[in-house]
Amino acid sequence: MGTYAIPGNTDNEDIAIGPGPVPNVSYLYVGDIGDNGLTRANIKVYQIPEPFVYERQYTNPVTAR
Repeated sequence: MGTYAIPGNTDNEDIAIGPGPVPNVSYLYVGDIGDNGLTRANIKVYQIPEPFVYERQYTNPVTAR
């Protein structure tokens, strides 16, 4: 439904949705954990409030013919 950039990430391997610090707000958890070259000293997990998808962002492939 949308594409969003996360500044600073390098190799996303997983994504999940769940609760966070603000009640009634869903958060995306993005695991920047890829390291096939075994060169990373650290990994990161980003916690981001789930972005809202606006109607104008989404084109229904069934009705957009």
